[in-house]
Amino acid sequence: MLQPFPPNNSDLLTFDVHLSGNDNDAKALNCKVDNYARIVDPVGAPKNTQAADDQGFWSENLPARLCEPPPVPLIDPVCPVSTRRVGNECLPFTPPPPPLCRTDRCGATAIAARQA
Repeated sequence: MLQPFPPNNSDLLTFDVHLSGNDNDAKALNCKVDNYARIVDPVGAPKNTQAADDQGFWSENLPARLCEPPPVPLIDPVCPVSTRRVGNECLPFTPPPPPLCRTDRCGATAIAARQA
């Protein structure tokens, strides 16, 4: 039996609701949980003075991340030779220029060319 709830001497009934499921369940519900409750056998007068409040509705949005579409896969994960992947595209790859030679680290051809 419910006890009167001050200050207006009305009865208050609360429920804790726990849901379980996975991402597919969330997607099937469009990331929204609707809950309907109805008193099927009200006590009647004098306790049930307003029959219009014998039902209720509650709705809660689930975290949006559960319903986000999966990431778009790459069209072709392998780019042809001399290209590199940038986002979802294969763009031409230009290698960096060779390092400048120092006289103590260059081959004999480079040293001879400097001396000439």
